[in-house]
Amino acid sequence: MSSYVISVANGSGVYRHIRISSIASLQVLSDAILSAYDLTDASAPAFLAVSEVKPGKPNKYSRNNTKTTTAMRRVMLIDSPFADVGRMVFTTSVPAFTFNCRRIKTTDEEVAEPQVIRSSGSLASGAYHLRRMLRELNEHPEALEFLRATLEINLMPTQTRGLIVEYATAAVNLYGVVPLVFVHDLFNAQQQEISLAAFIIYCVLLHQGDEPILYIMGEDGHECGKESTGTMDNNYLVHYGVREAEAFDAVRRQQADKPFYAPGAEELLRYADEDFVDQTPQYLEVRAFLVRLGMDAKHVESLLEEIVYEIRCGNNGVNMLLEMLDEQRITLESLKQTNELLALFSDLINNTRMYDNCGHTPLEMAALYGEREPRVLSYPLSPQPKPGRNSPCPCGSGEKYKRCCGRGHQN
Repeated sequence: MSSYVISVANGSGVYRHIRISSIASLQVLSDAILSAYDLTDASAPAFLAVSEVKPGKPNKYSRNNTKTTTAMRRVMLIDSPFADVGRMVFTTSVPAFTFNCRRIKTTDEEVAEPQVIRSSGSLASGAYHLRRMLRELNEHPEALEFLRATLEINLMPTQTRGLIVEYATAAVNLYGVVPLVFVHDLFNAQQQEISLAAFIIYCVLLHQGDEPILYIMGEDGHECGKESTGTMDNNYLVHYGVREAEAFDAVRRQQADKPFYAPGAEELLRYADEDFVDQTPQYLEVRAFLVRLGMDAKHVESLLEEIVYEIRCGNNGVNMLLEMLDEQRITLESLKQTNELLALFSDLINNTRMYDNCGHTPLEMAALYGEREPRVLSYPLSPQPKPGRNSPCPCGSGEKYKRCCGRGHQN
């Protein structure tokens, strides 16, 4: 069975050469033309004869039979004007296009499906393609939201972009784990309002790279884009120190049902510096005590920075403090001195903002829940009976007295 090569042109330099079986219907050719020009959703396609046709033959073909047209599916090319005069006009209504169609070659080659064997140029209807794109976006709301957010970011002032970075960084340093939506609401309450989608996309960019400054994780404990399920607006900004699944889950369990601390912009943005330590009165008292023990002031600052970080992460046991002091080769000379340090350490803990408390201090949490004794730790300051060298140390470290506060003292 023979085949035709039909040139379908729209103005100068815009054409498609389509090879098609001669026994294919005009409907098949119509579909091939629409596909070749990316007009698959165009309305009212039709073929028109351009010259005299044989008596009894129609001169217009459309999708369905009407009083003035014949259905394209009922007419093969071999029985159409393409076989007689070799020419027809193909039109569409919306968008409105007209194509001059001409049979330029007849071959004995069999063709199962229409093929575009040559192509040049494109249709100039930008308005049509824009309408089509908008229609497709409306059919997929998430894609439209992404497009709007991307445009919003591109038009965003540099200062606003910088503030997003600072807010996201400060949030993970203060809270450890915090819902994206909460940080976005905080940002909008204190800065120029931006959409949640734009905020999330920008945070995702911060999450990319070999050494991200923060992580985005789903409620299931997986990183964004790594097996995480659920929608992005249910995800969390996460500090790198708690991004491992077990640590993430532990913080989330402790945070459950607790309100997040909402500082003012000035206070929050201090935490954008990873090394920031809130020098509370309790912090200053511990620092002064360590200096009195003979520590160099610079070493004290470095040590306290590490101690406060451990407290913020929830590692606030006495053993942590004693181990750090031991690493600095600091020896406490008496039980009274030990009790004094532990009391100061207790006050420091009670006034340090913690991941587990959603950024609140233990004192603030106690006030929120109406506790009468809002101290989490308390140590005696009065002299205690001297323990035996092999007795448990009264500081609560779990070590024997001779290996803990009793080092260097005779029984």
